[in-house]
Amino acid sequence: MLKCEHCERGFTVNKKGSGGTNRALCFTCLPEGHTSPERTEIRRALLVKRARAEKLTLGCSYCGYSKCGSALEWHHPNDDKLVSPSNAIQSSWARYKAETSKCILLCANCHREEHERN
Repeated sequence: MLKCEHCERGFTVNKKGSGGTNRALCFTCLPEGHTSPERTEIRRALLVKRARAEKLTLGCSYCGYSKCGSALEWHHPNDDKLVSPSNAIQSSWARYKAETSKCILLCANCHREEHERN
């Protein structure tokens, strides 16, 4: 049984050519019949949606803002950035989580103020 990277439900691949063990999303989140570019765009959009929802639950580490996920940004307090989290999410959820584990979440205003201080 595989676990969907987006909805985290378990699913099985029953027929050949359906992605096999490489499939990261269940058939509900990513139905069959899409071209490769379409699958990539659907997967990316689902990852971004999941990231925004997660950011809303966390809120700004400084002021607590949590109204809009797009207004929350990851700040690297150290110089250990391998890739921007917004670019890491293009690859996989695991890579995104690895990069954000080195960051603090700030709203856009607090993020600008933090950079102004440094």
